[in-house]
Amino acid sequence: MKRARDMKKTRFTTTLLIVAFLTAGMSVAQEREERTSQTFDIGPDGEFSLSNISGDIHVSGTSGNRVTIEAVKRLHGRGDRDLLDSVEIDISHQGDRVRVETRYPRNRRRGGDHQHGHGGVSVDYRITVPVGTEVEIGSISGDVTLEGVEGETSVSSVSGEIEVSDVANLVQAKSVSGDVDVENVRSDDDVEIASVSGDVTIDSIEAEELSISSVSGDVRIRQVSCERGEFESVSGDIRYTGRIVSGGRYEFTTHSGDVVITIGEDVGFELEASTFSGEIESEFPMTVTSSSKRRRNISAVVGDGSAVIEATTFSGDIELKSR
Repeated sequence: MKRARDMKKTRFTTTLLIVAFLTAGMSVAQEREERTSQTFDIGPDGEFSLSNISGDIHVSGTSGNRVTIEAVKRLHGRGDRDLLDSVEIDISHQGDRVRVETRYPRNRRRGGDHQHGHGGVSVDYRITVPVGTEVEIGSISGDVTLEGVEGETSVSSVSGEIEVSDVANLVQAKSVSGDVDVENVRSDDDVEIASVSGDVTIDSIEAEELSISSVSGDVRIRQVSCERGEFESVSGDIRYTGRIVSGGRYEFTTHSGDVVITIGEDVGFELEASTFSGEIESEFPMTVTSSSKRRRNISAVVGDGSAVIEATTFSGDIELKSR
C-alpha cells in the first residue's frame, strides 16, 4: 500500500512539473510575441500599401469593402522585451487608402538588430483586401505571397521569395535575393518580373509587354501571351513556351545558358539567332537569308515573317521547337 501511495505521489508531482513547465513556456512565448489585428473600410476599389523590414507577408483578395490587418511581432535570439516594444506598426487610414509601415528604432536598425541571429524582431503580416484594391508591397527581409487581387499590383523584396497568383493587373514582381514565381496573372500594361539571385518561373501570363530577367538563375515561362517580350539571364537558361503574335517582337538573351523557344505554327517570324560556342536548331522549315560558316549566326524567315524573334547566347544552344 505504501509503495502504491508513493507511486501516485510521484505521478502527481510529475504532472505538476509538466503543467508548470508548459505554463512557463506559454508565458515566455507570450513575452516574446505580440499579436494585433485591425479592420478598416476602404470600399471595393481602394489602395493598400505595406512596407516591412523583417518578416513574411501574405496578402489575399476577398469580397466586401474591408481591409483586415493581422500582425505578429516576434522576438528572436538574444533580444529583450524592450526591443520588441520598440518596434512599431504604423497604420494610416484616410478615406479609401490604408498605409502600413514597420518602424524600427533608428540606432537599432543601423546596427542590424532586426536580424534574427543577433537578437531582433520580425513582423509577419497576414492581410485581406477587397478584390479590386490597388496593392503595393515592399519587404527587405522576408517572403511575400500575394493572391486573388484585381487592382494594380506591385511586389518587391530585397531578400526573400515572391509568389504571385491569380492577379488581374500585375505591374511588378522583383526580388534581389530569392526566387520569383508567378502564376495565372494578366496586365493591362507592361509587366516587369525579375530576380538578381534566383530563378524566375512563370506559368500563365498575359500582357502587352513583358520584361522578365534573372542575373543568376533560370527563366522559365509557360503559357505566355504578349506583343513584345524581353527575356534575359546572365547565368542561366531561358525556356519559353507560348504564343507569338503577328507584328510582335521577342528578344531572348543569355550569356551562359541555353535558349529554348517552343511556339505554335500559326504565326510566321523573322529569326536572328547567334551563339559563340553552341548550336542553333529549328523544327520549323526556314528560309535562311544569311549565316556564318558554322551556322552559329543565322538570319532566316519562317512562314510570312510577320513577327520577329531575336535569340542570343554566348555559351549555349538555341532551339526552336514546334508544339
